[in-house]
Amino acid sequence: MRYLDIKNYTSNSDDELLKKLYFIFYSKEVDRFDSYHARTFFFSYIVNIGIKHLDNFDRINNLLKEIKEIEKTKGNDLFYINLLIDDFNNSYILSKSKPFTLQEAVDRCSQLME
Repeated sequence: MRYLDIKNYTSNSDDELLKKLYFIFYSKEVDRFDSYHARTFFFSYIVNIGIKHLDNFDRINNLLKEIKEIEKTKGNDLFYINLLIDDFNNSYILSKSKPFTLQEAVDRCSQLME
């Protein structure tokens, strides 16, 4: 997993605050290496908010898309926001996935081999 599992984040984060944090942490003026920990925290924060409830997932996903549109309008590179969106979506899917038991895996493999 690419995020910290911190359970006591509040989901009441203001979208405008999250937007401001994104633009601070992903600013061209901030050195990539200097902002690494801030970016990692930001990603962990939004993932932990997003996986608590579907409403939060939709809200954060829409917020990230809104940030992408702002970046696109400014003519900025979309690499980091696209990566953030992909990783956020993948983390949500992973959080909802249920692993197979050994027996379920054997049964599934048997079905595929038939």
